[in-house]
Amino acid sequence: MTNKPPGSDIRNLWQTQPTEPLTMSIQQIRHKAEKFERNINFRNVVETIAAVCAMACAGWLAVVLDNTIVRIGLALIVVGALYMVRQLHRHGSAGTLSTDATALASMEFYQAELIRQRDLLRRVWSWYLGPLLPGAALLYLGVLMQRPDKALDIGLNGLVFALIFLAIGALNLYATKKLQEEVDELDSLKNGESS
Repeated sequence: MTNKPPGSDIRNLWQTQPTEPLTMSIQQIRHKAEKFERNINFRNVVETIAAVCAMACAGWLAVVLDNTIVRIGLALIVVGALYMVRQLHRHGSAGTLSTDATALASMEFYQAELIRQRDLLRRVWSWYLGPLLPGAALLYLGVLMQRPDKALDIGLNGLVFALIFLAIGALNLYATKKLQEEVDELDSLKNGESS
């Protein structure tokens, strides 16, 4: 009788079996990089349009409303949205893969783009969500001060707002995990090529 735990022979066999290296053609890498570029460009256009609409609405309300705290909150939302769009285009614009890049250069370019977008999404609270919070807080405070009889409705609305922000943050963290999986896959491919 041996002291081996049950199944250790099977585990050992599984861990020592030869593995086939992952392979991906240059066309597949180019296709993935180009699709990623299109997705990033589309995201940036949608986010910019949404921010411009939010800024226009907040700006118009800041002009027509007479509550000073609400107006300051709306102005801060406009400033926060401008900052968000600037950061998105400054740090989140898609790079373009050179048409004459080798397979390894294409893979490294694609991986660098994945890492750049992953890092951007990891910091979503500092450049996207966070800059909108001061304005939103003042907006809710101003409305609450003007209509204390509607405190429950305002509080529920604020709760929905907070849940939406938390959901956006969580979705971005999930996206970072997916991007990291692709980075790891490319690392495996590169290590397979170098061995």
